[in-house]
Amino acid sequence: MRALDIGADCRPHNATEAGGPTSGERIIREEEMVARSGLSRSTRWRLEKAGKFPRRVQIGARAHGWRETEFLAWTQSRAPRRKSGDLVG
Repeated sequence: MRALDIGADCRPHNATEAGGPTSGERIIREEEMVARSGLSRSTRWRLEKAGKFPRRVQIGARAHGWRETEFLAWTQSRAPRRKSGDLVG
């Protein structure tokens, strides 16, 4: 599956009120989320319920995804902090 670029015409009617995606916001779907996060569905579900992973957004009657901006912020918050002189490798 590919990530969706949600536009105003394909949003659910209540997406804004329910915290759904806004126009032009990139949404990551399940298959891509597994590849990018390296976490299983059940692990992400537990982390989400504990408030330690971005919440899913409803993008259709039976479809959901994650806001890419929130996922990127989550990955940055988990990245180890390096000192300016540290070498990578």
